[in-house]
Amino acid sequence: IEEAFASARFFQCDNEEIADSLLAADEAQQDALALGLLCLFSTDTERNSELLERLYARGFAFQPYLESYDEVMVPADSDLASKTSLSKSDILSYPLIVSGGDIQRVFGKASIYMVTADSLFRYQVVQKGQAITVVPAFHHIVDSGAQGTVVVPMKEPYYLEVGFVAKREVMESPVVKRLFA
Repeated sequence: IEEAFASARFFQCDNEEIADSLLAADEAQQDALALGLLCLFSTDTERNSELLERLYARGFAFQPYLESYDEVMVPADSDLASKTSLSKSDILSYPLIVSGGDIQRVFGKASIYMVTADSLFRYQVVQKGQAITVVPAFHHIVDSGAQGTVVVPMKEPYYLEVGFVAKREVMESPVVKRLFA
C-alpha cells in the first residue's frame, strides 16, 4: 500500500467533481486507493449532506481534518482595525474583495467590490486601503502577512471544514493514518 501512495496523483477540482470521480472509479473498480479532499462550507449544510450521503451509500467514509473560521483582513489604519470583532454591517461598510465561490453567497454578490483568486493581489489592495478581504484563520501559517494590515475575527463567523473521503479500508491504512497524524 505504501508504494501505491508514493505514486499518488493530485487533482484540483470542486467537491462535486471529487465525489463524481471517486464514485466513477469505484464503479469501474479502478483506483482502489483513491482519497479525496473535501472543503465543506458551513453555509451549505444541505448540499454538503447530499454530497456525503451519495458517498456513504457506496461505502465511502469521511474523516474531518480541520475547521477554519474565516477572519477579515483590514488596513491597519482603518477604524475596523481597533475592533475586537466585526459584524456583517461593519464588513459591508467597506469595499470587499474576495476569492469568489461560497463567500459571495455569505455577503451577497451585490456587496462584492472585486473577485480574484490571487491572494497576494487582494492583500496589496487591502494594504493600500482600497478594500478589505476575507482570509482563512490558518492564513497565518502559510502567509507571512501583509504589512500595514490587521486581521479581525467576525462576530458571526462561518467556517470551512476540510476532510478526507475514501473507502473505509483506505482510511484504515497505516499510510493514511500517518497522513492524518
